[in-house]
Amino acid sequence: MSTPSSSSEDENFIKAEEKVLEVMKKDSKFKTLDDLVELRWYCLLVLFMAEATAFTALASVTMMVFAGANPTVVGCDNTVINGCHELSALKNLSGCTPVLEYQFESVQVEFNYICDDAKKVKNTITIQTFGVLVGAAIFGQVSDNFGRRKALIISCIGNAIFNLISSYSPDLFYFALWRTVAGVFAGGITVWVALPA
Repeated sequence: MSTPSSSSEDENFIKAEEKVLEVMKKDSKFKTLDDLVELRWYCLLVLFMAEATAFTALASVTMMVFAGANPTVVGCDNTVINGCHELSALKNLSGCTPVLEYQFESVQVEFNYICDDAKKVKNTITIQTFGVLVGAAIFGQVSDNFGRRKALIISCIGNAIFNLISSYSPDLFYFALWRTVAGVFAGGITVWVALPA
């Protein structure tokens, strides 16, 4: 049971707190939380950099979705056929050259990996994705030790160079090798995009 003097002390304490809060509100230039957020030119720069790096990493990683597109086998020399099953039988008998139909020249078309050999191209995608994971681990540590800016610059330059080199690859092995190294640097770019400010 409280005494009348303790309840009046509580009321006085609450009134004193309310007065302090009123004084703080009058002295503060921030009336609401929205008053704290002010967008300036550097916010636009950070947003642009984040979008550019995210696009670069995304383009590098998803390129193999399109590069690994399967062509359709429509013929063998002058003979019209329907698919890989007929091609393998006809190719064994006559040794003809397959006629392919495709929307664009993918890695499978360029290096002539069709039908059962197309699985080899799909397997390289796994290796390239592993490169992205390794790059994320490496460049996460690099950005902690040397700063995000250096890690981002190294990642962007490395990704650009090895993507360019991979475009001149003579066969699937070198293509997978250079794209895996480019994936390591793409992993570095994704770390920069994913890290909190």
